Amino acid sequence: MVGPAAESQLKREDAEKLWESPESWKFGVFYSCEGDPRLMVPKRLRWTGWTLNFAHPQAYILLAALVVIATAPTLLMVQFGSTDAIPFFGAMFFSLVVVLWVTRFYSRIPG
Repeated sequence: MVGPAAESQLKREDAEKLWESPESWKFGVFYSCEGDPRLMVPKRLRWTGWTLNFAHPQAYILLAALVVIATAPTLLMVQFGSTDAIPFFGAMFFSLVVVLWVTRFYSRIPG
């Protein structure tokens, strides 16, 4: 079960147990746990950031969206021949805000 219903049933301690299980980590770097409803989880070395739960149905959609968000400013500047850095940095700042919001929103477990 994945989604809001599963999140309300899964406690933080249970999510930690799933996260700590070696079976949840494919090749030691890709997190894939069907029992964990979170879309994003901390990496094995927590200080290195976040990773997707590739067993979550929306993981690949989010991955594609993040790639588009990350590459769109550069592609648009190349397409329109812009050499001004202000729109580029504005778009990158917006991208960063979106990524941070998605990370915060999809990594919450009650409890």
